Amino acid sequence: MDNLSLYRNLNTELAYVRWRHAGYESEEEDLIADRLEDLWWKLTESEREILRAEPQQSLITPSKGHRVLVDVEDPSGIHRRLVDVKE
Repeated sequence: MDNLSLYRNLNTELAYVRWRHAGYESEEEDLIADRLEDLWWKLTESEREILRAEPQQSLITPSKGHRVLVDVEDPSGIHRRLVDVKE
């Protein structure tokens, strides 16, 4: 498997791990992130440009009527809140 394909596969795996841990950090996430960082520097500049142009990886694409959990910052700190998807 070439480096670009491996990077994409690891990125998908990272999205799944983050989803499984509800966005909280985990040792598994750290290991994958470290592998991604090492692999990033092995990519050619043209491969990096391809990745930069791609949309961010997500396992779930919310649509109208769904509610999503988002981090909201206010003067008292950052809080998680459910927000309705309007579009």
